[in-house]
Amino acid sequence: MDEQQLDEDLMQLYCKSGDATAFTLLYQKYKNPLYRYLIRQCRSRFSCDELYQEVWLKMINARERYRPTDSFKTFLFHVAHNRLIDYYRSSRNNAATSMDLAQEKLANRLNYVTTPEEEFDISHRISYVLKLIQMLPQDQKEVFLLKQDGGLTLEEIATATDTPIDTVNAQFRFATQKLRRGFKEVFQDG
Repeated sequence: MDEQQLDEDLMQLYCKSGDATAFTLLYQKYKNPLYRYLIRQCRSRFSCDELYQEVWLKMINARERYRPTDSFKTFLFHVAHNRLIDYYRSSRNNAATSMDLAQEKLANRLNYVTTPEEEFDISHRISYVLKLIQMLPQDQKEVFLLKQDGGLTLEEIATATDTPIDTVNAQFRFATQKLRRGFKEVFQDG
């Protein structure tokens, strides 16, 4: 049995009988990718935490609407995508990267660094990449983050965002090209 089928089976078990263990397994599997996706779209950790809880609450409340033909992962990120749209509308905020999360990732990476020069170089590169991601147009940024942080395929992103697959492919390609070009401009040797 593949992972996706296991996810759908767990969600079906939760939907039909309210099996909390099944839902907990899904939550454990998707909590980090979902949180990473949301934190990079929100201006503050507080807003992200609130959105994160709302998405999971919506998943709990949506159990009657879940169709076993849907991928659980796609369904989850579709709910997150829609919640972000509501957040953008209500706050008129185009979201910035959370530097808290970037600093946490940097701290984890720096555990393997041996010199202050390496530490500075890695810190500088991470900071720059995060800024490049924030400079992407919103649609490209969202596709890029859903793929990188959410682990969704381009087809799943198209479904989750109600966007044609050709558009999603183009958005991801443009985002990747812009990031590579921006990174090369500053770090010729990297």
